[in-house]
Amino acid sequence: MADPAPQFDILIVGSGPSGAHAAAEAVGRGCKVALLDIGYTDDRIQKSIPVRPFSEIRRTDPRQHLYFLGDDPAAALRNQARAGAHLTPARQHMIRDMDRLFPLESATFLPLQSSGLGGLGVSWGGNCFAFEDFELERIGIPAQELRPHYADAAREAGISGPAGDALTPLIANLDPTAVQPPLPLDSNAESILARYERRRARHVERGFYLGQSMLATLSRPQDGRGANPLFDMDYWADFGRSVYRPRYSLDKLAASPGFTHLTGLLATRFRESGGAVHLECRGVEGGAEARFTARKLLLARAPSVADAWRWPRRATSKRGCPFSATGTTG
Repeated sequence: MADPAPQFDILIVGSGPSGAHAAAEAVGRGCKVALLDIGYTDDRIQKSIPVRPFSEIRRTDPRQHLYFLGDDPAAALRNQARAGAHLTPARQHMIRDMDRLFPLESATFLPLQSSGLGGLGVSWGGNCFAFEDFELERIGIPAQELRPHYADAAREAGISGPAGDALTPLIANLDPTAVQPPLPLDSNAESILARYERRRARHVERGFYLGQSMLATLSRPQDGRGANPLFDMDYWADFGRSVYRPRYSLDKLAASPGFTHLTGLLATRFRESGGAVHLECRGVEGGAEARFTARKLLLARAPSVADAWRWPRRATSKRGCPFSATGTTG
């Protein structure tokens, strides 16, 4: 029996930052794209948070424990021990069913994998770093080829930060026109940075660099998202969508006739045949099987650990997607 004709130009597995940006780029180039993920969401807690500064909420809201600690504080603390303090109650869905969907047997390898819409970008803090040229050289990517893509990603996410401080050569490498002005500093940070700037040349000569990081946080409105209100609530709520989440890019793509979002599915295996890639999946609820075919496949989901690339020697996946490291085929 002949293989079915490709349904899509590109199939993307994973809705994290790399998957969402790849989908936006491919759709913008006229490709017929499908993005497949589990895609859990849960906005109940966030919708209950008053749109007010942290200091005011702490003084006045008698219900604050519901979103600062959650319905089950013990479970929230256990999850934070696994994923970091940034995994606040409103973001717990990022690792929902992680052990069931991505079970591993290892005493040394402890990956963090996300089942949430937006991948690990559900709960990131927004601090952005670019690869330096020597790092790109080590992994075989010419810096001059990658740099324009940084600008595209910065414009999509909405990056704010300074141009010209001591950190610029180390963490920016961005077209200044792609970056919004930096968010204001608090008085302590402003004082420290001012003292550093007075002797910047001497500090740099000694290898000490100090400046403001680039942030995936808007200082000005963009694409229907608001500027950060400076409420100190960014780890609990996304007021105005000022801190970038990959789901915002997918929301924009939803209106495109060239984009299909397939949720509630776990990729299990793929094969190449007849000039196409055939992807097999199963439903996370009920286990129903599904198959999709495309000319190319992009695997855009990776564990968040430093030694992820040593997975084949350090751990065994019992079931689920056997290609969690980012890669391409086709």
